[in-house]
Amino acid sequence: DNNNNNNNSANLSIMGSPSLPNRRIRASPNRNNDRSQNGNSNSNSNSNTNTTTHHPLCPCYNNGNDVVINGRNGNDEQSMNSDESGNQMDITFHNNNDDLCVCDSITSNVATNFLVSPQRTLRYDYNDEYDQENIGENGMDINMMRMTPIKSSTQSQLSGSRKSMRNIAKSPFKVLDAPRLNDDFYLNLVDWSSSCNILSVGLGECVYLWSAFTSKVTKLTDLTKLFEECPNLLNDNAEYNDGFDMVCSVGWSKNHESALSSCSIICGGSTQYGNHNSPQRKPSSTDFLAVGSGSGYVFVFDTVKSKLSRSPLSKHNHRVGVISWKNNNILSSGSRDRNIYLRDIRCNDNNTDIVQQLTFHKQEVCGLKWSEDSLYLASGGNDNKLAIWDIRYNKYNKPLCFGKHKAAVKAITWSPHESGLIATGGGTADRCIKFWNINSFASSKNRNNPNHVNNGNNNPKQPFLMKPIEVIDTGSQVCNLLWSKNVNEIVSTHGYSLNQIVVWKYPTMDKIVTLTGHTYRVLYLAGSPDGQTIVTGAGDETLRLWSIFPPTPQNGNDNSAENFVPQTYSIPLHIR
Repeated sequence: DNNNNNNNSANLSIMGSPSLPNRRIRASPNRNNDRSQNGNSNSNSNSNTNTTTHHPLCPCYNNGNDVVINGRNGNDEQSMNSDESGNQMDITFHNNNDDLCVCDSITSNVATNFLVSPQRTLRYDYNDEYDQENIGENGMDINMMRMTPIKSSTQSQLSGSRKSMRNIAKSPFKVLDAPRLNDDFYLNLVDWSSSCNILSVGLGECVYLWSAFTSKVTKLTDLTKLFEECPNLLNDNAEYNDGFDMVCSVGWSKNHESALSSCSIICGGSTQYGNHNSPQRKPSSTDFLAVGSGSGYVFVFDTVKSKLSRSPLSKHNHRVGVISWKNNNILSSGSRDRNIYLRDIRCNDNNTDIVQQLTFHKQEVCGLKWSEDSLYLASGGNDNKLAIWDIRYNKYNKPLCFGKHKAAVKAITWSPHESGLIATGGGTADRCIKFWNINSFASSKNRNNPNHVNNGNNNPKQPFLMKPIEVIDTGSQVCNLLWSKNVNEIVSTHGYSLNQIVVWKYPTMDKIVTLTGHTYRVLYLAGSPDGQTIVTGAGDETLRLWSIFPPTPQNGNDNSAENFVPQTYSIPLHIR
């Protein structure tokens, strides 16, 4: 009967399927010999263990012309019924299949890796430009469908570990002793130069410089000795009994920005650089540090030469608690006398350095910050108000707009990522971070904006009252704010009663990390030139350096502000 079936059947070739799930169970040639010898007798337990699973990619699974149905060769051995569809087919194996069998190697090295590796993706590969060498006889691209055709760069990404969240150390990597660091909310005694990478701090009557490159500490000045050397500074009628020689504020110039050569703020009369149209009026090339004193004087030091660059600037009537530079030549100072002075340090001693006086606040000015484009000046005072000044069009000597907190506004920061966006923080009675957008106030065409409140009158001399776009209750006094230039995140330092440092994700304002360690109010905050490190100061007389932000990718433009930061920036990772 088997011979008749072989004569009447057509010869068909069996092609092995490449899909892994469709693995067929076949008997090895040795297994078939055992079955032919035992006939239909019951097999023992040893014969059951000889059943072999052949991998569909193995040559023994489909050996081309050596595998036939119903036996084309007269010497074929007996077959086993193994068709998946249920139809019985006699499949014959040659004796040399054992030499071709590599199922064990395929199963261990290919199938297993295929199932567990990220390269198991099947992708349809389509290219507009076909290579004629890849076209087969049937007109199809032989590389059109292929197993794991992922590029090497993509494979490396898939095989790598999943990107984890940024790990921020909960402790500072360096702590500096700062004896006599004043615990006064209204002062600003710490600043970090964006050009020379030097940290300045005011301690008592002295100003010290700490180099981030070498960790070397240098004493820049002692105001007590300075007043003794210049007794004419004390000939005024003002009283100097209460800390007249105390350092109240420090501020570095922005050496990487160009000077105001064509701005409307010009120095009255002639200057040592000529008039404002003179080509000799050029920005300075050194790094200046302005120091505000309790006497009301502002001193400008040349940190390269470690001496005064000029005579003291015109004095306020009270202590100077905050200083902010517009560039390397123009600075603004705020005082307890409630005034803000805009000064040009290039004016000679025979002319006043005050080019504009801004008056709005009813109490001490404790916060000043220029916008990233240096077009707007934000000021905060102990009268719980925030004022935005556009000095280009300050005809009536009034701010462009203002906002309100419930406590003193010292913490001010502009967004480096979005023009016109500013964040401010209130004191103990307020505890909030408020966000404001001044873009709608920049043009007179938007005076009828519904977000504007003009106190019921249309007097152009009256500034507009802003409404915050978002308010975040932090739960404690907000002492400082710093908007990262590397990522869209904000650092806030707090006083009563938590004394902590918080990193926020903008615009969701989710807390990324909360840092503790200071035992007093964290009153002082500054950022490093590369934007990765911050330094905080508190009344516990310590300065702590924290690694917070990731580095920013360089765009290769030598003229960019990012590349102006020294690339060799580093700080020794040890605790002093």
